[in-house]
Amino acid sequence: MKNSTSLPQLSAARVLTSGGPYAEGAVVSLAFIDPHVGRLVAHQPAAAREVAAAGPIVPDTISVQLLSAAPPYECGETIALSFVDPAIARIHRWSTGAVRSYVPAPEGEEIAARESVAVIRDDAPVQTSHVAAAGLRLEWSVARVGRLLALSEKLLSIDRLGWYRHTLAMRLLLPDEVVLADDNARDAAGRQLRALKIAATEALGTPLLAALMPSFTLDEEWLRSIETPALARAAATLRETLREHAGDGDADVPSAPSERLSTGTLRRAEVERAERGGLDAFLAALIPCEGATPEIAGTLSDYKAALVELFGQTAQASATVRITRLATPNPVLDERLSAVAREIDRAFGRLAVA
Repeated sequence: MKNSTSLPQLSAARVLTSGGPYAEGAVVSLAFIDPHVGRLVAHQPAAAREVAAAGPIVPDTISVQLLSAAPPYECGETIALSFVDPAIARIHRWSTGAVRSYVPAPEGEEIAARESVAVIRDDAPVQTSHVAAAGLRLEWSVARVGRLLALSEKLLSIDRLGWYRHTLAMRLLLPDEVVLADDNARDAAGRQLRALKIAATEALGTPLLAALMPSFTLDEEWLRSIETPALARAAATLRETLREHAGDGDADVPSAPSERLSTGTLRRAEVERAERGGLDAFLAALIPCEGATPEIAGTLSDYKAALVELFGQTAQASATVRITRLATPNPVLDERLSAVAREIDRAFGRLAVA
C-alpha cells in the first residue's frame, strides 16, 4: 500500500533584504506543504539579530532568493516572507503568475508533476496589457529644491561615500504620490509611500553627519544605518501593491501642467525588473522623470536609468564586496547627479534662496 502522507517541499534561500532576526546575506531553510505558509530556520541561529520584545506586533517582511527548486517555486526565484514569529512565515510570490495549491504527486507521478510546474503560468497567463500602469507625481517645492541642491553638493564632495552618495541622493527624488486605477489600492499605496519616505529619509540625519566626520569609514554598521529593516519592509509592501495593481497599459496621469511638476509611469514589468535588482534599484524606479522642463526630464531620465542598471548589477553581491567595490566613486553616476543638480538649480535655484 502506498504511503499517502504529504512530504514537505524544502529549499535553501539567501536573504536579500533584512528583517526580524534574519540579516541580509544569511542562508535559511524554508519548508512547506501549503505553498502559502512555511517553516523558516536560519542556518546560523547564533548570528541571528535580536528582535524587540515589546511594542506593537507588526509583521516583518524579508525577500529571499531560492537556491533550489521547491514546487511551485523555481530555483533562483525571489519570494517575500512575512512573519511575526520568525519560525513561521507567510509566503508571497512576486512573479506575475499566482501561486497554485500544490499537492505532492503519488509515487510514479512525481517527475511528471515537477515537470508541469513550469507550465502553470502558461496555462493561465495574467493579462496586464489593458490595466493602467501606476502614475507618479513629484512637485518641485521650495523645500525639496533646497534640500536636493544642498545635499547633492555635500554628497559629491565626500569621495569615501562612493556609490552610496547616490543611495542617499535618490531618496530626495521619491514621488509625492502614486496613482492607481483602483481607489482602495491608491489609498493603500499612498500610506505605503509615506512610510517608505519616512524610513528612507532617516538616513539623511545621523548617518550623513557620520559621513562628514574626518574619521568616517564605510563599514557594515554604517550600511545597516541606511538600509534599515523599516525601509526594507516599507519597500516590500509598496512593491507588492504595485505588482498587484499596476498593469502595462497607459497610466492615468495627466501631462505636467507646469515646470514645477514631474510625472512618471511605472509599469508592472518595470517593478519586476527593479525588484530583481534589489532595494536601491526599486527606489530608483520610483523616480518621476517626465514633464517639468525638457532639460530636467532628460537629466532625470538618464540618472534613473543608470541607477536602476548599475545598482541592479550589484544587488546580489555580499556585504564585503559592496563595501569594497561600492566605496569607490562611480564617474557615470556622479556626472549624472551633477547634471540633475545643475538643471534643478538653473530652473528653480531662485526658490532655494527665496
